[in-house]
Amino acid sequence: MLAPASGVTNFEAATTGRTNQGDLWNDSSQKGLSAFLAGLQQQINTTIYTATASAGPSNSSAETSIIGTGVGTKTLPAGYLVAGKAVRIRGSGVFNTLSAGNGVLTIRVKLGSTTIASAAFTPTANMTNSPFEYDLRLVCRAAGASGSIIAEGHAELATYNGSTGNGTRNNWDLNALSASVTVDTTISQVVDVTAQFATANASNVFTGATGIVELLN
Repeated sequence: MLAPASGVTNFEAATTGRTNQGDLWNDSSQKGLSAFLAGLQQQINTTIYTATASAGPSNSSAETSIIGTGVGTKTLPAGYLVAGKAVRIRGSGVFNTLSAGNGVLTIRVKLGSTTIASAAFTPTANMTNSPFEYDLRLVCRAAGASGSIIAEGHAELATYNGSTGNGTRNNWDLNALSASVTVDTTISQVVDVTAQFATANASNVFTGATGIVELLN
């Protein structure tokens, strides 16, 4: 560990392979903090973004982010995604739907303009303030201009109105085929989750209340 400067501790940059109990270092290969504890090299996870405002489509058929403005950054810097890097994206909120004919809803998880996972389905009709949540992990398999990302997760939407309390939920896979996607990791990429109704109507509302981006290693 380098000597502190202006009250800031600067951990020494090193590659993997340290084996002294209690070592903590800036892992230059995995672009994050690593530690050697209890006989294992461990990557330290951290939250880089937390939404502090709600967002989502209302009376619109346009693709709209459901991660509101917040604290931190959703931008992964150029070169940050290296083989083995894992990121978790999760959030929750409430939705309303038409009493009938509410149409298809599509949820997309994106890096920049590239959709890395998605699900399209018809939510239960005549919902009011019904809860939903999503949770997804992405892993970089290869870095570069034609880098490879694989993502897996799910979206859960309630089949009951929020005022009724508890009930069943429908669960949709995000990227059920487990297919990798080509992403340019040599440029910065903004993490986002969007929702899009096929039918614009004042009764079709999908509002993300929470949104969190975590670095798992």
